Amino acid sequence: MLVRTVTSALQIFEAFAEHRRPMNLSELSRLLDIPTSTCFGLMRTLEASGYLYEVGGRKMFYPTARWLLKSREIGTHDPVLGLVRPHLEKLRDSSGETVMLSKRLADSVVLLDVMESKQTIRYTAEVGQLKSLNLTSSGKALLSALSDEERDSSLLRLHGANGARLSVAQRTQLKDEIKKASVKGWYVGRAEISMDVMGVAVPVRLAGEVFALAVAGPLPRMDRSVSANAKQLLAAAKTLMKQL
Repeated sequence: MLVRTVTSALQIFEAFAEHRRPMNLSELSRLLDIPTSTCFGLMRTLEASGYLYEVGGRKMFYPTARWLLKSREIGTHDPVLGLVRPHLEKLRDSSGETVMLSKRLADSVVLLDVMESKQTIRYTAEVGQLKSLNLTSSGKALLSALSDEERDSSLLRLHGANGARLSVAQRTQLKDEIKKASVKGWYVGRAEISMDVMGVAVPVRLAGEVFALAVAGPLPRMDRSVSANAKQLLAAAKTLMKQL
């Protein structure tokens, strides 16, 4: 029950972020697909805690800046991101492409930080997004850091781009790809989710945990510079591991 309540509260903020306007109780209840009574209780709790306020006296609500301020405090004191972010910015500027830091979350990849390219045509992503372990460069980098037993177990649960579980042949092919890429130390995702996107990633161990550093962008540009981007990622990973 507690998990469901917390999830619904987070979904309220996600709804406001997506629609970017004040909303009333019935609208939020419909968008979140939860009972009106449950939504009412959550909104009253958030309002009493200073996270929502009523707009215009018409029972329309909108988040206060309290959530933003708390989020900034959390982000400012993140023990990993505080050290990694300058390196992400440097990689973004040197590669000209979008740079990401991610971590394994069960059988997915969760994006922890994103520095988007400054170019007009670029790869876009959001912090908190979940990506495929087997169809992304970051996922392959994270899979490479698992033991053989853990990797085999994870592969049994993964799905291909068509939504079906990986076949024996697909699992074997992926294991061979990871094994070959491990010689160089960097991993490629080429048009496996989106036909015009390519990424390259390396695993990096920070504070006892394995993360993935990745550069991603339009396939034609990335195809020409994949080796150069990989070398920059490897150098950044080496520097970060020394710092931590």
